[in-house]
Amino acid sequence: MSNSNERKSRNVFEPLEGRLLCKGGGSGGGGGGGGGGGTITPTPVLTAPAIPAGTFDGIGSGPNYLRESFGFAQGTRYKQNGDIKQVFLHDNINGIRAEFPNNKTETWIAPPEVTGGQEWDFAVVGPSDPYEAFTPLQNDTVNNNYSDGLLFLNGASFLDGTGDQRPNALLPFAAPTNSAYTVSGDTVAFFGKTAIGFSSSSALNKNFEANGEAWLEVNFMGNFPAGGSTFVQTWEFHTNGLSGPSLSGTFNGDASSFNRLAVSYDPVNKMVAASINGDVVASLPYTLKSAVKYAGVEGSWNGNIDNFQLNAGAIAPPVATTTTALSSTSSSTSSSTFSSTSIGSDVLQTSSGSVLA
Repeated sequence: MSNSNERKSRNVFEPLEGRLLCKGGGSGGGGGGGGGGGTITPTPVLTAPAIPAGTFDGIGSGPNYLRESFGFAQGTRYKQNGDIKQVFLHDNINGIRAEFPNNKTETWIAPPEVTGGQEWDFAVVGPSDPYEAFTPLQNDTVNNNYSDGLLFLNGASFLDGTGDQRPNALLPFAAPTNSAYTVSGDTVAFFGKTAIGFSSSSALNKNFEANGEAWLEVNFMGNFPAGGSTFVQTWEFHTNGLSGPSLSGTFNGDASSFNRLAVSYDPVNKMVAASINGDVVASLPYTLKSAVKYAGVEGSWNGNIDNFQLNAGAIAPPVATTTTALSSTSSSTSSSTFSSTSIGSDVLQTSSGSVLA
């Protein structure tokens, strides 16, 4: 599906810690001096986000269980209790209902907003994700602008050596026990690591390492001087946290810089699989150690996710071929490294020109 309006982007970068600069007009100073009754500013009437009303609780009936574009073109989203909340660049995702099915159960849980904290925030990227379907939630009809939202990690500081907490953003997911299901999302190749997957836990930091039933992580750090300028992009696929069967390898990035990630589990055939940009990179026999209760994202540095979905069905097994652009190695356990690296401001500009706001 396509949008008749041109998908424009805001090619500007604002430091993620500078949230106060993105809050819109503020009252500057001074409130109220003594005695004479100050002017009362009326509460603004908020425009409802362009999301259809929720009509049921929990996940959808399928084939699409959950969907999230991270759009906020109307400047608002729904809170868990159904109230309308103003949303600006770099506002926190915690407590915001998923775009679909828009109900109180399917509400994002993530580290809350704290000064200096590491958290998942709303952002805008351009050019827009070519793999994401048009959604009214990203269509600003007032300014005739299509604004592609994404979820961006305000992660560890690269200047003062702050430790990487690897925050998570999760949605409750009552996974089917008799049919396959897939979590997917698109990630831009900024400096950092992004993982998607399934978990049995609601932990908000380093969840996948301890509780991830099946999860896939991609690493774009090699594309930047701070990552060694190797231009080698790597992936890791894990089960049972870091204790189960694992695979790892390298991959070619998508020309658009939006890289499509997917992880599936088939509880009938007891198989997990993962794909990157449509290529199957992992397929393993696996029996869940605990029931899947959540699906979501985890990351380091400038991790990000767009076009997040949960759908019925499994990733198709790999097709035999004589040549491949992918390489992989397998192991029963993983020695994955989640290390700290100091970087500069160029990490928010990809080789294909994607820019974050």
